[in-house]
Amino acid sequence: LDPDAELQATVQQAGQDSAALVRNLEAYLVKYPESPRRAAIYRALIQTEMQQQNQKRALEYAEQVIAIQPEDSQSMFLAASILESMPDDASQLRAIDYDTRLIDRVGKADPESRPREMTLEDWQSGRIKFTMNLYVLRGRTQRNLHKNDEAVKDFTEGFRLLPNSGAALNLGEIAEEQKHADEAIRQYAVAFIMAGQDPDDNAISRDTLRLKMGNLWRFTHDSNTGLGDVWLAAFD
Repeated sequence: LDPDAELQATVQQAGQDSAALVRNLEAYLVKYPESPRRAAIYRALIQTEMQQQNQKRALEYAEQVIAIQPEDSQSMFLAASILESMPDDASQLRAIDYDTRLIDRVGKADPESRPREMTLEDWQSGRIKFTMNLYVLRGRTQRNLHKNDEAVKDFTEGFRLLPNSGAALNLGEIAEEQKHADEAIRQYAVAFIMAGQDPDDNAISRDTLRLKMGNLWRFTHDSNTGLGDVWLAAFD
């Protein structure tokens, strides 16, 4: 078989067995380490490992893609996201490096480079949302490194670009840690109002936010009186 036909046979032999697919594709790359299809193969391996919740292996494949195609923003964002979830400082710093490179890259993106079928409005909307996600991700990573001043800057910029519950929640938590109760409650109220509005954001619990706000408000005001006004202000 020629390499392309062998690759097709490798995929077909695995069928629906994800573990077999990984083994077969890895064996193929050992046999053809300079295959012109290796970036696409690594992407397939990333997808399979993420489905199996094996983030460490997915990260290894993502960084293989980045080494081959440094312009691959999707793989770089995935790598930064996985690194941010790791406990060691070295991983956090690598995540910040990837994230910062992406923020710079997206900022310099040329709208004329967009796919022909994509409208300028859709391109700009996607660019803003992606940039917001980058700032929020970098803000979380800065928090992991206990660099709260830098984190606040990133969360604030992310919220400015596109209001979102994730940035507001983190700003509230930082304010609470710094004993700024009123600011924390205000940010929690904003996060509460916005939670659930974004279909991509299902990680924030309104019940948890309601409890955090209620506890902090009662601790600083001795009753629930006035909390409703904070919610109305956040909604407005």
